[in-house]
Amino acid sequence: MIAGVAGAFYAQYITYIDPSSFTYSASQEMLVMVIFGGLGSIPGSFLGALVLTVLPELLRDLMEYRMLIYGALMVIMMLVKPEGILGNVNFDHVKEVVFSRKKGEQ
Repeated sequence: MIAGVAGAFYAQYITYIDPSSFTYSASQEMLVMVIFGGLGSIPGSFLGALVLTVLPELLRDLMEYRMLIYGALMVIMMLVKPEGILGNVNFDHVKEVVFSRKKGEQ
């Protein structure tokens, strides 16, 4: 469902949709963002997308080594934290704070 909403926002942003815009490499990049952030973690997916969108921009000056650095960082990430950045973080306490009702006095 979230992917559908993201696709709708993307279509609105670029104002033109074409099947050739969604190549295998684009699908692979989106999948890596989700895995990097943490499977089963919506905030992790957002963080993974943010990191993997900003990282190529930061490595722009190292154009000839950019993909090597990008790949090395991905391998290190998978070895050090295979569940993703926020894969094991429990966000139940946030739900309790946001959705809790204050009880009035009787």
